[in-house]
Amino acid sequence: MKQFWLKTGFWKWATILIFLIGWSYVNYRLKISFLTIIAVVFFVFLWVTSRPKVLIVAIPVLLIILVFTQTPLTWVNLKTENQNLAEDFQAYLTQFLTPNSGKEILPDKVLQIHELIKKHEVKDYRFTETISEDALIHQRTIESTWPITENPDSHYLIGFIGDIAHYGGCHIIDQTQDIELGTCP
Repeated sequence: MKQFWLKTGFWKWATILIFLIGWSYVNYRLKISFLTIIAVVFFVFLWVTSRPKVLIVAIPVLLIILVFTQTPLTWVNLKTENQNLAEDFQAYLTQFLTPNSGKEILPDKVLQIHELIKKHEVKDYRFTETISEDALIHQRTIESTWPITENPDSHYLIGFIGDIAHYGGCHIIDQTQDIELGTCP
Protein backbone atom coordinates (compact mmCIF):
# COMPACT_ATOMS: atom_id res chain seq x y z
CA MET A 1 0.00 0.00 0.00
CA LYS A 2 2.89 2.35 0.80
CA GLN A 3 4.20 1.87 -2.73
CA PHE A 4 0.86 3.02 -4.15
CA TRP A 5 1.07 6.39 -2.36
CA LEU A 6 4.65 6.96 -3.40
CA LYS A 7 4.11 5.78 -6.95
CA THR A 8 1.07 7.96 -7.61
CA GLY A 9 2.62 11.05 -6.07
CA PHE A 10 -0.15 11.28 -3.50
CA TRP A 11 1.65 13.77 -1.24
CA LYS A 12 2.43 16.09 -4.08
CA TRP A 13 -1.19 16.16 -5.20
CA ALA A 14 -2.44 16.37 -1.60
CA THR A 15 -0.32 19.49 -1.10
CA ILE A 16 -1.63 21.00 -4.31
CA LEU A 17 -5.20 20.16 -3.34
CA ILE A 18 -4.79 21.75 0.11
CA PHE A 19 -3.37 24.88 -1.52
CA LEU A 20 -6.22 24.94 -4.04
CA ILE A 21 -8.87 24.55 -1.35
CA GLY A 22 -7.28 27.26 0.82
CA TRP A 23 -6.89 29.70 -2.03
CA SER A 24 -10.42 29.03 -3.29
CA TYR A 25 -11.80 29.62 0.20
CA VAL A 26 -10.00 32.97 0.47
CA ASN A 27 -11.33 34.03 -2.93
CA TYR A 28 -14.81 32.85 -1.99
CA ARG A 29 -14.70 34.93 1.20
CA LEU A 30 -13.54 37.94 -0.83
CA LYS A 31 -16.39 37.29 -3.30
CA ILE A 32 -13.96 36.67 -6.16
CA SER A 33 -15.62 33.59 -7.60
CA PHE A 34 -14.13 34.14 -11.05
CA LEU A 35 -10.59 33.67 -9.71
CA THR A 36 -11.65 30.55 -7.87
CA ILE A 37 -12.89 29.05 -11.13
CA ILE A 38 -9.62 29.96 -12.86
CA ALA A 39 -7.62 28.29 -10.07
CA VAL A 40 -9.68 25.12 -10.20
CA VAL A 41 -9.40 24.88 -13.99
CA PHE A 42 -5.66 25.60 -13.85
CA PHE A 43 -4.90 22.89 -11.29
CA VAL A 44 -7.20 20.34 -12.91
CA PHE A 45 -5.39 20.97 -16.19
CA LEU A 46 -2.05 20.41 -14.48
CA TRP A 47 -3.36 17.25 -12.85
CA VAL A 48 -4.73 15.83 -16.10
CA THR A 49 -1.56 16.54 -18.05
CA SER A 50 0.53 14.99 -15.23
CA ARG A 51 3.67 16.84 -16.05
CA PRO A 52 5.66 17.37 -12.85
CA LYS A 53 8.11 19.72 -14.57
CA VAL A 54 5.25 22.03 -15.47
CA LEU A 55 4.11 22.02 -11.85
CA ILE A 56 7.57 22.91 -10.59
CA VAL A 57 7.44 26.09 -12.66
CA ALA A 58 3.71 26.79 -12.57
CA ILE A 59 3.10 26.78 -8.83
CA PRO A 60 5.79 29.35 -7.90
CA VAL A 61 4.80 31.57 -10.83
CA LEU A 62 1.14 31.37 -9.84
CA LEU A 63 1.97 32.15 -6.22
CA ILE A 64 4.10 35.16 -7.18
CA ILE A 65 1.38 36.51 -9.47
CA LEU A 66 -1.36 36.05 -6.89
CA VAL A 67 0.49 37.26 -3.83
CA PHE A 68 2.79 40.00 -5.08
CA THR A 69 0.82 41.67 -7.87
CA GLN A 70 -2.45 43.53 -8.32
CA THR A 71 -3.81 40.85 -10.66
CA PRO A 72 -6.69 39.64 -8.45
CA LEU A 73 -7.79 43.21 -7.71
CA THR A 74 -7.64 44.06 -11.41
CA TRP A 75 -9.83 41.07 -12.26
CA VAL A 76 -12.33 42.14 -9.62
CA ASN A 77 -12.41 45.72 -10.95
CA LEU A 78 -12.83 44.53 -14.53
CA LYS A 79 -15.63 42.21 -13.50
CA THR A 80 -17.39 44.98 -11.56
CA GLU A 81 -17.11 47.53 -14.37
CA ASN A 82 -18.23 45.07 -17.03
CA GLN A 83 -21.13 44.03 -14.85
CA ASN A 84 -22.13 47.69 -14.42
CA LEU A 85 -21.83 48.20 -18.17
CA ALA A 86 -24.01 45.18 -18.89
CA GLU A 87 -26.64 46.22 -16.36
CA ASP A 88 -26.99 49.82 -17.57
CA PHE A 89 -25.56 50.02 -21.08
CA GLN A 90 -27.79 52.97 -22.01
CA ALA A 91 -26.29 55.17 -19.26
CA TYR A 92 -22.74 54.39 -20.39
CA LEU A 93 -23.63 55.07 -24.01
CA THR A 94 -25.31 58.35 -23.09
CA GLN A 95 -22.27 59.46 -21.11
CA PHE A 96 -19.97 58.45 -23.96
CA LEU A 97 -21.95 60.50 -26.50
CA THR A 98 -22.53 63.56 -24.27
CA PRO A 99 -20.22 66.47 -25.06
CA ASN A 100 -17.90 67.53 -22.21
CA SER A 101 -18.64 64.42 -20.13
CA GLY A 102 -15.71 63.16 -18.10
CA LYS A 103 -14.14 66.56 -17.47
CA GLU A 104 -14.38 65.96 -13.72
CA ILE A 105 -11.27 63.78 -13.94
CA LEU A 106 -9.11 66.57 -15.39
CA PRO A 107 -6.53 68.32 -13.19
CA ASP A 108 -7.79 71.45 -11.43
CA LYS A 109 -5.53 73.78 -13.44
CA VAL A 110 -6.90 72.38 -16.71
CA LEU A 111 -10.44 72.99 -15.47
CA GLN A 112 -9.46 76.58 -14.69
CA ILE A 113 -8.14 76.97 -18.23
CA HIS A 114 -11.46 75.62 -19.53
CA GLU A 115 -13.31 78.16 -17.43
CA LEU A 116 -11.30 81.07 -18.87
CA ILE A 117 -11.59 79.81 -22.46
CA LYS A 118 -15.35 79.42 -22.16
CA LYS A 119 -15.86 82.72 -20.35
CA HIS A 120 -13.98 84.77 -22.97
CA GLU A 121 -15.03 82.68 -25.99
CA VAL A 122 -11.44 82.03 -26.99
CA LYS A 123 -11.16 80.55 -30.51
CA ASP A 124 -7.46 79.59 -30.25
CA TYR A 125 -4.70 80.10 -27.70
CA ARG A 126 -1.05 79.71 -26.95
CA PHE A 127 0.77 78.83 -23.75
CA THR A 128 3.49 80.53 -21.79
CA GLU A 129 6.77 78.69 -21.60
CA THR A 130 6.11 77.38 -18.07
CA ILE A 131 2.81 75.74 -19.05
CA SER A 132 4.41 74.30 -22.19
CA GLU A 133 7.05 72.69 -19.95
CA ASP A 134 4.40 71.17 -17.66
CA ALA A 135 3.62 68.09 -19.74
CA LEU A 136 0.50 67.06 -17.84
CA ILE A 137 -1.26 70.44 -17.93
CA HIS A 138 -0.14 71.13 -21.50
CA GLN A 139 -1.26 67.79 -22.94
CA ARG A 140 -4.53 67.54 -21.00
CA THR A 141 -5.50 71.05 -22.06
CA ILE A 142 -4.83 70.32 -25.73
CA GLU A 143 -6.80 67.06 -25.53
CA SER A 144 -9.76 68.44 -23.66
CA THR A 145 -10.25 71.81 -25.37
CA TRP A 146 -10.48 70.41 -28.87
CA PRO A 147 -11.79 71.71 -31.32
CA ILE A 148 -10.33 74.91 -29.85
CA THR A 149 -6.67 74.44 -30.62
CA GLU A 150 -3.27 75.73 -29.67
CA ASN A 151 -1.97 78.24 -32.20
CA PRO A 152 1.51 79.80 -31.87
CA ASP A 153 0.22 82.98 -33.59
CA SER A 154 -2.81 83.43 -31.31
CA HIS A 155 -3.20 86.71 -29.48
CA TYR A 156 -4.58 84.85 -26.42
CA LEU A 157 -1.88 83.74 -24.00
CA ILE A 158 -2.51 81.28 -21.16
CA GLY A 159 -0.09 80.97 -18.27
CA PHE A 160 0.35 80.35 -14.59
CA ILE A 161 -0.11 83.31 -12.25
CA GLY A 162 2.73 85.79 -12.86
CA ASP A 163 3.83 84.34 -16.21
CA ILE A 164 2.19 86.84 -18.56
CA ALA A 165 4.01 89.76 -16.89
CA HIS A 166 7.24 88.42 -18.46
CA TYR A 167 5.84 88.82 -21.98
CA GLY A 168 6.28 92.37 -23.23
CA GLY A 169 3.17 94.05 -24.61
CA CYS A 170 0.80 91.48 -23.12
CA HIS A 171 -1.81 92.34 -20.54
CA ILE A 172 -3.94 90.16 -18.32
CA ILE A 173 -7.67 90.11 -19.08
CA ASP A 174 -8.75 87.57 -16.45
CA GLN A 175 -7.38 85.08 -13.95
CA THR A 176 -8.45 82.22 -11.72
CA GLN A 177 -6.73 80.79 -8.66
CA ASP A 178 -3.71 79.41 -10.59
CA ILE A 179 -4.14 80.45 -14.22
CA GLU A 180 -4.23 83.77 -16.04
CA LEU A 181 -5.43 84.67 -19.53
CA GLY A 182 -3.88 87.55 -21.38
CA THR A 183 -3.87 89.13 -24.81
CA CYS A 184 -0.80 90.01 -26.77
CA PRO A 185 -0.48 92.09 -29.95
